[in-house]
Amino acid sequence: MVLYYDETKYKQIDEISKRRVLEYGNQLMCTHMIFDKTSDSVELHHHSQEQSTYILKGKFKFFIEDKEYVVGPGDSLFFPSNVPHGCIVLEAGSELLDSFSPIREDFL
Repeated sequence: MVLYYDETKYKQIDEISKRRVLEYGNQLMCTHMIFDKTSDSVELHHHSQEQSTYILKGKFKFFIEDKEYVVGPGDSLFFPSNVPHGCIVLEAGSELLDSFSPIREDFL
């Protein structure tokens, strides 16, 4: 399957972030996230999907259960199924690539 960039659109998630769903199948989904502003608080969340996050640009502080990680371009994180996690955006214009398995039906 080929998905051309100009055939997809970003969805505004909240006042600081937007998401573009990239390619996906039955078991794997990739999304591109852009954060226009920094944030100063985090709401931990969890989901049944496993998640892999690759930092494309900027800087984040991620929380995975009770641990904190400051990450930047080229760093990656893995979130097991149902493990609480979240992040604070430390630099405006930060971007990341998220992959989920199985797919996040709620993103479609």
